[in-house]
Amino acid sequence: MATINATTSEKVISLKQFLGINENPDGDNKLKTGEATVCQNFKVTNSGNLMKRYGTTLKWTLGTDKPVMGLWHGYCSHHEITLAACDGHMWLLQDDKMKQYPTDLGSISTANDVFMFGFDEQVFTLNGSQYGHVYFVNAPTPSSATAVVEGNITAATVTVATFETQITESGTYEFYYTADGWAYGLSDLVDLDDYGIAVTGTPAVGDKIYVVYTEASLGAWYFENLATGSKGYRPLVAIAIPPNGGGELLEQVNKLNGMRRVTISPDGTNATFQMPENTLASIDYVTNLGTGTTLTPITDYNYDLSTGTVTFTSTPALGVQSYEIGYSVSTHFAGTIGTMRYAEMYAGTQDTRLFIYGNGTNHTYYSGIDYNGHARGDYFPDLNEVTIGDTNTPITGLIRHYSKMIAFKPNATYSIDYGVVTMADGLLTPAFYTTPVNRIIGNEALGQVQLVLNAPLSLCEGNLYEWRNGSSYSANVSVDERQAKRISDRIYATLRKMDFSKVHCYDDNLNTEYYIIGDDGNMLVLNYTVDAWYYYTDLNARMALSIDGKMYFGTKDGKIILLDEKKMADQGKPIECYWESGSMDFGASYMRKYSALMWIGVKAEEHNAVTVTVKTDRSEENTEVDVEPEYEFDMPKITRTKVKVKKFVYYKLIFKTKSADTKVTVVDTEIKVRYTAQAK
Repeated sequence: MATINATTSEKVISLKQFLGINENPDGDNKLKTGEATVCQNFKVTNSGNLMKRYGTTLKWTLGTDKPVMGLWHGYCSHHEITLAACDGHMWLLQDDKMKQYPTDLGSISTANDVFMFGFDEQVFTLNGSQYGHVYFVNAPTPSSATAVVEGNITAATVTVATFETQITESGTYEFYYTADGWAYGLSDLVDLDDYGIAVTGTPAVGDKIYVVYTEASLGAWYFENLATGSKGYRPLVAIAIPPNGGGELLEQVNKLNGMRRVTISPDGTNATFQMPENTLASIDYVTNLGTGTTLTPITDYNYDLSTGTVTFTSTPALGVQSYEIGYSVSTHFAGTIGTMRYAEMYAGTQDTRLFIYGNGTNHTYYSGIDYNGHARGDYFPDLNEVTIGDTNTPITGLIRHYSKMIAFKPNATYSIDYGVVTMADGLLTPAFYTTPVNRIIGNEALGQVQLVLNAPLSLCEGNLYEWRNGSSYSANVSVDERQAKRISDRIYATLRKMDFSKVHCYDDNLNTEYYIIGDDGNMLVLNYTVDAWYYYTDLNARMALSIDGKMYFGTKDGKIILLDEKKMADQGKPIECYWESGSMDFGASYMRKYSALMWIGVKAEEHNAVTVTVKTDRSEENTEVDVEPEYEFDMPKITRTKVKVKKFVYYKLIFKTKSADTKVTVVDTEIKVRYTAQAK
């Protein structure tokens, strides 16, 4: 009798590239080889390998169970500085040291971030001297305390460039100075030697410290120069005013204060001059512009605040703009400016205007250019305002994109362009024009729009959108709904659990990773070099900041931690990593299979270890094998691994580790599969 033997076939399935998470809502049997249903605390490298994420190092402890409210890093007079806001204080972080500004930042809601923003030193000038940065710090419910948040950093040696004092509301002195390119704030109870700065030399003229602070009577943040007491820029509102008033209108009033200045042109006959306004709060000074002499009240002039007039005791000689008069009024709009929480720089082809937004309205206000043509962060002219769309929905994001600026609302997107408008008197003045882009898709995460590969990313209705114009004639986002591309389908389940009003987004451009940090402290990460998503847990993060290619996180309990490539644990705590593939049928969902062998390739490093196992539709629990290769050469090590499973149709590969003293990078996986019979 003849015997016919059934033939069997075998394959070796290769997994050469790890592709990140794909949370397919229709199930995981259609995932590509290398895609995962879970990728927790593993990252996908730029080469497509699977690597245990770095551990963390505690760098600074800023508060006691208080969230880090703001992080900022940049250059100030060619010095790198890092600022953090936490526990009601501003901190200067430098190497492994930190310096605390002793004053209170006010009552900062844990639901809101403090923002910090800098002008580039090439475009920002005050009082004729070019400065480094101006930092904006804002709180939704500011108190009456003083907060030092900015310094004019121009000194290049350890010699103190400035040394200023002021008396606080409690009657105590506080000291502020700049030295060696840094700004410092000291209380009168702290010895200067404790800060390692010798107080030597004569303070340099023109090197001043600027602060942003609030007064109870104003309830808003604004600027003050400690040396002069100036609270923001004093605009030149009118020039060549004759005795009976009038003259030529020049600069708009400043929303930040009630201060004004004018120049007058005496006719040689009249001694009384009418200011552009009446019911004044004060006449602050009268200066002879020819001699530079400041006149003395009562002796040289008198004034009537109710009528807004200044009367010289001796009639001034005939002249053109020979005197400057500074005065103040009680009404201003510093409170409106002070409620804004975020900022973006834009002015068409230049970045000389600071647009601020984020107070829950559809208004954005932008800074002005002073009489001398200098961009100023302490000057918000009265008419420098743009309203975006309907009044019922707020502006949630502004971001410069090529020569335009994109404005986001929760359910709409607009484009802002720079132009000019002709006034009634024929003069041209800068203007910003708004054009609708999309009336359905916008951004719900306040201040969290990021520019990734030169395309804005926004969060809306449980999805992440990339805004990109694919046309050949223009790269600017324009009126075309196809330019909003949804790129979050692979992470839809995790992303839709996040409260977009509480997330923080960050683009680590150097390492090509985009972070979405949820309110629970966990985060989704996109490596956009290989287009792979993964998930980090147990970091307790609230916000992120990249400094010199290293990732720092501000935590929910007031700490700054570093994602440290030299660490294999989170400050001694094991990192739990888990990667699980989709349900693989190896090209034949109608066949039963048998597998007993796989080969795991691991990068050559010390302390390598990973556990491998599988799940099938026949068994949830199978043998777990620890792969701990030893290396003789600087090459990946292939380890043959035995995990026997049989009679399965679908197969899930699993890598996991929970250790404080190991790391691993999986570079290759081969699975030997035998096809046995048809599935029943």
